[in-house]
Amino acid sequence: MKIRKIIREVFLKKRNPIRYILERRIFPFIKNKDILYVGVAEYTKDYPKRLRNNNLITLDYNYKVKDYGAKEHFIEDITNKNITKIINNRFDIIFLIGIFGYGVDTELGMEKTLRNCYNLLKDNGIIIIEMSNKIRLRKLKTYNLFCEVEVFDMASTFLIEDRVFYFWMKKPFLNNEKEILK
Repeated sequence: MKIRKIIREVFLKKRNPIRYILERRIFPFIKNKDILYVGVAEYTKDYPKRLRNNNLITLDYNYKVKDYGAKEHFIEDITNKNITKIINNRFDIIFLIGIFGYGVDTELGMEKTLRNCYNLLKDNGIIIIEMSNKIRLRKLKTYNLFCEVEVFDMASTFLIEDRVFYFWMKKPFLNNEKEILK
């Protein structure tokens, strides 16, 4: 039994290092949090079980994947400027795993997404982003709404092959950020 578990862990780590980071290095440390997970697919179908000690809400614009989301699932686009009216909740953590470059492909879409995430996060809320390392988020205006933060005993930014993880915390609202939020 123990050998089988070790083999499964090694296989997961080699086959899909992104899922390994999420499922083994991040999810186990999240307890009693309000979470928004953006973008669902077949591989996320067990995430409600993995995150059962939390209030999990999922979001995806594709109605065909709703069965892979949480009990409370919204069929909507994260770039929608009315998202905070549709999802009347504030979150401790928002996951954007594989969203940028796979659905949200333009700078404008990324700006809208980060602005909406800022508005959906609680004070000191965390946004976890995983995407291609070819996309440069730090050049976006909305990048200034967040500060990089180390969480889950992990660096604020790290690479896995050609992918990158970012951990950002919502900054307190400042006067010079009013323009960014428009």
